[in-house]
Amino acid sequence: MSRLPRAVKIVVHDGRNLDYRVVGSKKSPQTRRWRVIFIGGEKKQATGIVDEQDGFPRWDCEVLIAPPKPVDNVRMLVLDGKEREVGQVVINLLDFWPPSPPPSLVTSQLHVRELQATKHNPTPCGQLSFWIWATDYWPEGTVPIAGSSGGHSAKQAIRGSFSHLGAALKSSQQ
Repeated sequence: MSRLPRAVKIVVHDGRNLDYRVVGSKKSPQTRRWRVIFIGGEKKQATGIVDEQDGFPRWDCEVLIAPPKPVDNVRMLVLDGKEREVGQVVINLLDFWPPSPPPSLVTSQLHVRELQATKHNPTPCGQLSFWIWATDYWPEGTVPIAGSSGGHSAKQAIRGSFSHLGAALKSSQQ
């Protein structure tokens, strides 16, 4: 039985052919700002916003995701400049290979995945490229909490964002 990663390091490299599509519309709204939100750790993390009109943003952003409880997957959610969900990549932690040294950040070890549908966007368009490796493992025999991704909902505000600050002000006034 393989061991479940306790912490994974992800370096999101770039997006390819990203586009936000509106179902039923003949034209696609032009967007030029992109970011990735990492869901599955104790705190949500995000890349900086990259301004790339051609749909090929480059982030080269490194994050460490350490879920507080054993989970079976982590997600990378791609948003456009208007906070619309472009698509997501779900990484199944049960499919991780045995412990190994971190990869060299070379293109031969780069993962390229098609974006998957989200609740708010059934027609994702584009790819995300990234490197990923486990930095720590749960004890052998640990069973993940099925269907979880760290207990965060996609709508939960990111610390420091305007929606997070608004929610904090609202709760302090009550």
